[in-house]
This record gives sequence, C-alpha cells and structure tokens, in this order.
Amino acid sequence: MPELPEVETVRQGLLQGTLNKTFADVLIRRDGLRYPFPEDLVSITGTSVVGIRRRAKYLLIDLSDGRVLLSHLGMSGRYTIFDRAESAAAKPLLRT
Repeated sequence: MPELPEVETVRQGLLQGTLNKTFADVLIRRDGLRYPFPEDLVSITGTSVVGIRRRAKYLLIDLSDGRVLLSHLGMSGRYTIFDRAESAAAKPLLRT
C-alpha cells in the first residue's frame, strides 16, 4: 500500500497531467471492488479537473461542476491518463 509520500507524489503528477483537462469518457473495467461505483459515474464526462487535494491517503479530485471524486490507491492502484492525440479513437481519461 502506498505511503503518504507516494500518495503525495501521485497527487502532484495527476495534477500536472489533468489540470483543466476534460473527461472524454469513463470506462469501468472492474466492478468487484469493496464499494460499487456510482451508477451515474459516467456523468462526469464533459467536466474538467480544477484541482486535486489529498486527505491522508485519499485523493479528492475537484471537478468543474462542483463535484468531487474520492479516490484511494489501495494496495497497488494506479492511474492511467490518455491524451486524445495518442490515437484516432478517443481513449478514456479515467480508468478504474
């Protein structure tokens, strides 16, 4: 499980790579987690990241519509950010 310094490093990297970027799509690849994903998670499509905060080992991703995504890296979690320019087909900005 990542410790606080690693979580802060991830926060800084995510902020650098996502600030003012818009979610093109949301793809849920794994739904067998401890808590189910909200049914309306895809509704963040079209919103953008306006900030990322850290509270202990949680990341709080502030969205342009006022909502906040709460995220935890878990045991071996990771984030993958795709730029639309990387392929002809738009790839998701957020994968879980």
